[in-house]
Amino acid sequence: MNPHGLRFWNTQKQVCNICERRPWFWIPRGHQNPVIEEKGIIGAGKRYVDCLFCGSSDRDRLVFEAFKQNEAVFTKGNLLHVAPEKPLWRRWFSNGWNRIGVDARAAGYRWSYGTDILSGDLRYLDFSDGYFDAIVANHVLEHIEQVELALQQIYRMLKKGGIACLQVPFSSILEESIEAEADWDKKKREAVLGQRDHVRLYGKNFLQEWEKMGFESVSINVTPEVRSHYRMHPTEPVIILRKK
Repeated sequence: MNPHGLRFWNTQKQVCNICERRPWFWIPRGHQNPVIEEKGIIGAGKRYVDCLFCGSSDRDRLVFEAFKQNEAVFTKGNLLHVAPEKPLWRRWFSNGWNRIGVDARAAGYRWSYGTDILSGDLRYLDFSDGYFDAIVANHVLEHIEQVELALQQIYRMLKKGGIACLQVPFSSILEESIEAEADWDKKKREAVLGQRDHVRLYGKNFLQEWEKMGFESVSINVTPEVRSHYRMHPTEPVIILRKK
């Protein structure tokens, strides 16, 4: 079988940990882009990873597995899910979280939401201080201008000791993040940042910058064996921050 077929067909009998089914094949996701390889961008690129049955991506399954394996870290209570992926959104409910979803409903995105998802901008939400036990923004922050406002809101809305799962694509080569300039069009953003709707490419220092705001990193390990079994990215870290 050619390499394309090996990526496409589920020859390793891998399983989706969200719907707990074994797809016959994996649906493609992402983009081929030279800058992804040039800048060693983790969490990006063309890959065959979406579940045939529930539509979950490798990103969704990684976040779900981190929560599933570390229930002692995550106090089940109020959970804010920003731009919620539907497979994850359904599982939060069945796993006992009091979930609240919010999305800015930007044009051109894959998911269409019902009335159970609130409309709102992460930078300007009005939930009370310390309302949430957990906040999930899975590959969201790289789309947000003035992202410091969003991070300040996340910190404010978390209770003391609450956790935020903030997955972002980042360069394993760049020391510092690159911000899109005001005059960059979509082609320029795609060429420099890796995707046309991104406003920054995070560098290796992004966690240190977030920790300066009062967060502390929580070490979460998902083993290579588990990643392989559930068709996850082999090296994308789980980015969990706790409010001190």
